[in-house]
Amino acid sequence: MRRTNTDDTAILNLAQRWAPYGRVPTGEIWVTFGMNSTQFYAALTRILGTLTARDLAPDQRRSLEQLVVRHIRPPATGRRPLHPLGTEVVE
Repeated sequence: MRRTNTDDTAILNLAQRWAPYGRVPTGEIWVTFGMNSTQFYAALTRILGTLTARDLAPDQRRSLEQLVVRHIRPPATGRRPLHPLGTEVVE
């Protein structure tokens, strides 16, 4: 499905609303856009590089960029990283 500027604006608005909380709930993403969180944050990353995001204040842009980074690189929990098959990596 092709995204429109209206979709892009809606993605920005949802991300801005949830940025203070550190993430957009996956259920909210699914119900609103029919996509998973990985697709949502990929779309948000793309949108931040388009004219749709040109009117964002610098602090809003930073907040959204941090939201993307937190999704891509979740906070460390002190556990060893998991192998893609779900087993711990032995170093």
